[in-house]
Amino acid sequence: MDSLAIDRNMILYFVILTLSFSQLAKCGDICIDLANDHKISFLTVDKEDWSTSSYPVCASFENQINATGWARLHVWTKPESNYNDSTLAYLAGYIEGYLTKDLINMHYDNLWEKYCEGIKAAAFCQRAFNFFAQNEAYIEQEAIDKRNTDPYWHQVGLILDQLTGMEEAINSKSSYQPGYRVNTTGKVYLLNAIVDLMDLESALNKTVKSLAVGQSFCSSLVRYTGDDLLIGHNSWIWFTFMLRVLKKYEFNFKQVQSSDKTVPGSTISMSSYPGIIFSIDDFYIISSGLAVTETTNGNHNATSLKLIRPKGCVLTMIRTMVANRLARDGKSWAQNFERYNSGTYNNQFIIVDYSKFVPGSTRNYTNLLWIVEQMPGSMVYGDMSSILVKNGYWASYNIPYFQKTYQIAGYPDLVKQYGDFYVHEQNPRAKLFRRKHTEAYDHKSLLQLLRYNNYTQDPESRCNCTPPYSASMSIACRGDLNDPNGLYHIPSQGVINEAAVDAKVTSFELFAKQQMYAISGPTYDNVPPFAWSNFTMKDKLVHKGHPDLWVFKPVYF
Repeated sequence: MDSLAIDRNMILYFVILTLSFSQLAKCGDICIDLANDHKISFLTVDKEDWSTSSYPVCASFENQINATGWARLHVWTKPESNYNDSTLAYLAGYIEGYLTKDLINMHYDNLWEKYCEGIKAAAFCQRAFNFFAQNEAYIEQEAIDKRNTDPYWHQVGLILDQLTGMEEAINSKSSYQPGYRVNTTGKVYLLNAIVDLMDLESALNKTVKSLAVGQSFCSSLVRYTGDDLLIGHNSWIWFTFMLRVLKKYEFNFKQVQSSDKTVPGSTISMSSYPGIIFSIDDFYIISSGLAVTETTNGNHNATSLKLIRPKGCVLTMIRTMVANRLARDGKSWAQNFERYNSGTYNNQFIIVDYSKFVPGSTRNYTNLLWIVEQMPGSMVYGDMSSILVKNGYWASYNIPYFQKTYQIAGYPDLVKQYGDFYVHEQNPRAKLFRRKHTEAYDHKSLLQLLRYNNYTQDPESRCNCTPPYSASMSIACRGDLNDPNGLYHIPSQGVINEAAVDAKVTSFELFAKQQMYAISGPTYDNVPPFAWSNFTMKDKLVHKGHPDLWVFKPVYF
C-alpha cells in the first residue's frame, strides 16, 4: 500500500463516520480519505474548493427522483493522489455506497425480495450463487496474478475493488484493508449481476423464467444527418427497475499500476441504477471519444447454453466497463470486450466514435460506427460506417444483424413459429425506424422519436391479437397498457412487467460537453402516463421508493 500522505492540520476538519447519513445527504458534496490507522473519514467540501482540496476521492450526490425521475451522482479521483489505483477504486465504491445507501437498499428489495421465493426458485438461486462464487474465485485469482502486467486484468481488479468498497459502505464497515472481498451473495454484487442472471436462468434450469416469450430489452437509434451525429437509447426493462441514477465517474486510473499513462476512458457518464457500477441500459458517454449503447439479443438456442461456464469467463457487467476504459476506438472496444466472453447478457453493442466525425463533411467514413454481437462461444463485430452514412441511420431492436449471431441464437426457429416478428428487416420496430428515422434531426427530436407509442393507431402495432394491437409493439414499449383479458399470439404482446422506462440521447454538440439529454419514466406521448395505482400488477411487484405517477420532463446531465 502506498504511503498515506495526509495534512495533519486538515484532520481537524474531518467528519468521521459518526456523522449521520442524513447530514451528509443534505449537503451532498463530500470528500473521503484514510487516517493512518486506515479509518475512513469524510469532509464536507464546498464546490469551489474541490479543485484545490487534497483528498483522493470526492463525490456530489443529489436525489431528485420525486422531482425529475433521476438521482444524480458524480464521483471522481484526484490525479495527483498518493494512493494507488486499488485504494482509489475502493474509496470510489465506498463513497458511492455511503451516499446512496438508502436507494441501494430499496432497489435491492425491488429486484430481489421475491426473486428466490418458493422451493424451486430457491434451489435455482443456490445454483446461481454457486456459479457466481466459482466465477468470482476465478477472476480474483487472475487479477491477482496479472493486474501488474496486463491492463485488462488491472481494470478487472479495480472493478472488484469498487464493488468491495460499495458493499462494505452499505454494511457500515469503517476501515479499509487492501484485497478483494467481493461478497457474491451481497446486495451490491447481486444488483450488478442481475442481467447476467437472465441467461443463467436457462443455463441452470430455472423452472419459471423472468422473461415472457418474445420479451426483449431496449430500442436504439444512431442518426447520421451529415451535419450532426446523434445516438439515443431507451431501456425496455421491468417496472421495478425505475429507481434511476445518472452517474459520472472520473477515475484517473492507470493502464497498469506501474504505468504513467491513464486509461483512455477515464471519464464515463452513464444512465444507471442504485448500487450498480455499470449502466445496464447500456448508455455511455466516454472521454475517449466513444459513445456506447446496446440492445439485448435473446438466446433461444439451448445447445449454446452448455458453453456457459463459471471459469474462464468474465461476466458482461465487468467486461463492458473494462472495454469502456481501455478502448481508443470501436475496433479496440470490440477486441477488449471479446476477451473472456461469458455468453451471458448477450447484446448488440453499438459504438460511435465521435472523434472521427466532422460535421458537414462528405468524406467516406470508416470506423465511425462499430457493431458487436455476443452469444456463448461467439463474438462477431464489424465496421458499419458505410451503412450508417448510406441509410442515414442504424437501428437496433433486439434482433441480431449478423447472420452468424442470428443462427447461433436460434432465431430461424422463432420465425417458423411466430413469423415476421423475428425477421430482422420485418420486425415492427424495424419498419417503424425505417419509416420515422428522418423525424430525428437533433437531440430533442431524437428523444421524442424514442418515446413514440401510438399503438391503437399505428399499423406496425397491429397483431394477431384480441384486441388487434399491442402497446408492446412500438419504439417505446408500454406493456402495462395491454388488455389483461386479451388474447395474444406472442406472450410478450400481452400485459407484461416491462416498458421503455426512459430515453437518453446525445449529439455532436452535447457529446463535446460530455452531456446527455435524458427523461425518466415510461412514455406518456399519445398514451396515458404510467401510475402504479392504475397498474394491474402493482400488488405483485415490489416498488419501494417509486413515485406513483411518472410524468417528468427531460434533463441535461
